[in-house]
Amino acid sequence: MVLKSAPSSRTAVGAGRAALYAFGAALFLSATLLFAVQPMFAKMVLPRLGGAPGVWSVALVFFQGVLLAGYAYAHLLIRYVGPKAGACVHIAVLLLGALFLPLALAAGWGRPPAEGQIFYLLGLFGVSIGVPFFALSANAPLLQAWFARTGAPGGEDPYFLYGASNLGSFIALLGYPFIIEPALTLTEQTHYWSAGYVVLLLSIAALGLYANRGAINVEPVRAVSPPITPIRRLVWIFLAFVPTALLVAVTAHISTDVAAAPFLWVIPLAIFLLTFVLVFRERPVIPYYLLAILLPALLIFVATDYLIRGILPTLWLIGLHLVTFFVAVMAAHSRLYALRPPADRLTEFYLWMSLGGVLGGAFTGLAAPYIFPTILEYPILLVATLLVLVRPERLDKEEIKAALTILAAGLIISIFAWTTGKTLNLDQDNIFKIAVFTLVAVILLISRMWRLVTVALLAFTMLVGGIVAPKSGTIELTRSFFGVHKIQDYASGIFRVLFNGTTLHGAAQIENGKPRAGWPEPLTYYHTQSPMAEVIRAAREAGHSVRLSPVGIVGLGTGSLACYKEQGETWHFYEIDQQIIDIARDSGKFKFLPACAPDAEIRLGDARITLAEAKEKYELLLIDAFSSDAIPIHLLTKEALQLYFDHLAPNGVLVLHISNRHLDLLPEVGALARDLDLVAWSKMEDAKPDYGPRLLATSQVVALARYEQALGALPSLEGWTKMAVDPEQKEHRAWTDDYSDIFGAFRRQLKKLGY
Repeated sequence: MVLKSAPSSRTAVGAGRAALYAFGAALFLSATLLFAVQPMFAKMVLPRLGGAPGVWSVALVFFQGVLLAGYAYAHLLIRYVGPKAGACVHIAVLLLGALFLPLALAAGWGRPPAEGQIFYLLGLFGVSIGVPFFALSANAPLLQAWFARTGAPGGEDPYFLYGASNLGSFIALLGYPFIIEPALTLTEQTHYWSAGYVVLLLSIAALGLYANRGAINVEPVRAVSPPITPIRRLVWIFLAFVPTALLVAVTAHISTDVAAAPFLWVIPLAIFLLTFVLVFRERPVIPYYLLAILLPALLIFVATDYLIRGILPTLWLIGLHLVTFFVAVMAAHSRLYALRPPADRLTEFYLWMSLGGVLGGAFTGLAAPYIFPTILEYPILLVATLLVLVRPERLDKEEIKAALTILAAGLIISIFAWTTGKTLNLDQDNIFKIAVFTLVAVILLISRMWRLVTVALLAFTMLVGGIVAPKSGTIELTRSFFGVHKIQDYASGIFRVLFNGTTLHGAAQIENGKPRAGWPEPLTYYHTQSPMAEVIRAAREAGHSVRLSPVGIVGLGTGSLACYKEQGETWHFYEIDQQIIDIARDSGKFKFLPACAPDAEIRLGDARITLAEAKEKYELLLIDAFSSDAIPIHLLTKEALQLYFDHLAPNGVLVLHISNRHLDLLPEVGALARDLDLVAWSKMEDAKPDYGPRLLATSQVVALARYEQALGALPSLEGWTKMAVDPEQKEHRAWTDDYSDIFGAFRRQLKKLGY
């Protein structure tokens, strides 16, 4: 008789490795799809709200919320449904998500409301991609739990697979703006994404059957490890809350208060995902003790920057905030990983972790814009990161009392400064600066990383800096869905300026703290010899009458252009932000609109939507929406220009103000003029900005028309150049609603600047 031998250990090891690779590949693909859909669908939605950065913040909150729902579903499936039945249920959910392919904006969602844009966006996201995103979000905990049942190597502690899935997220995030977006249209992206979803569905169906092949019972698998205590759950929530909230806050802070350069939003999210890859593994790349040393030191430098503005160059400042963010998130995620439960409690761990993420995203993305007039949540969250290092077992009553006293003093000073407006002039008070540097040195010398007093001292510095410093010289600070608006008087007392984040949106001359009497002279990009002023005069002279009417202006700002309106002309302004309208109409802040065009109609909403509803045929249409560094791309596409010319008179002139610090937009306009057979002339002022008595800023402007005669004498004026428009030359692809390449425009601008 011949005896059959048992399967060799080599065969078992090979099967285990195959299972590991299969589950790892499925998690990688799932995470890639999960994070590729986020910028892809956000790009579809951006035209509805003028390309506002707030769209991305709300998108993050939505995705975090659905992720929580997916993790809760996965936990319930593992805990209360039998193995085979659970696999069948999840396959059915994935099939339901496939019914929404290819992804598109849901029908019936037209013009956004004037208020409550956040809830409009959440609803639009939900009905458009909620189901497929929900199905994908459950894959990470489900696949890890299934892998633990296979008996493969690593199955007893499968958390390392979470790091692998975040590697897919990291690659998808970085690949989208630099590879996917420049190469594919949105339609092509959705088709490739749909194909990936189908492949993943089939893979998960196979893995579900494989992982549960030996399950003959219909009862769910019960956890055998000790139950999780409520305190441990709260700690998980806190350790997930802080990094997620800080992610949204640091993105808003950098783009609002430091530099609104394109793609800066990518870097914090990429760092956030990278920390999971570096932490969720057997041996962390950076030891926790080193993070505990670095974090307080970095936060002290950030606190100093809050009190003393302008001590670091912009690039150094961005680097400081990003490095601090990286260390803070690494510290929180390291503690989170160290406190993970056994594999049979895995889905519960991810559920509470996801809840913390949702609460963090909701705090910064939904609540903070209504609570704080500036990005004050950022310094608050930086202080909260230090609490990650605090060990409760090392605290005593005296230390707690001292910390509370310091915090109370900071709150009292901040509330007093906020309510009375009595703030420090930080630009001139050298004694105060010396005192701050001394305080920083003392903290560095005497503090220990785990001491609560250190946290309180830094909280005091952040509170005072966050409240007092930004108000120095500031007349008004408001915040809307579309950004932070700051009205500020120069120290000389001659000029008042309006900033949206770091971008200048107009200026006026003042006397004794009030707009100067008489005709308010347009300044900055709009001065009387600017390219925009030249186009307005040339178009008026080229018309059949002495009046240029009607005129449409997209982008209000301070209302500077209103002072080029002449008697008898009808001018309309298109503006997306009600707060900007309120600022421009207030004669105590800026006089342009009240003095020069008090009866001008202002149409609230995104210009693509409100202009499409207009019945006028404009003789001049000026698009002044590209000077911001976060440009509304949908206003510079082929479909947008076709809409503009549909609302222009036969001899009408379209003017595009395309000044931008980070993007070279001139080739985009040339490609559009080529495809639409338009005449285009451009001017880039060569003179350096004059920040003297008239505060003149240089600008780049393009004038387009159906035929050259409509431009009048403009081509003969100094500095204007005819753009070469060859209908046969197709090497530069024009932007459309379905395709754009921001990175290409960014790269060209870097070359121009010599980088």
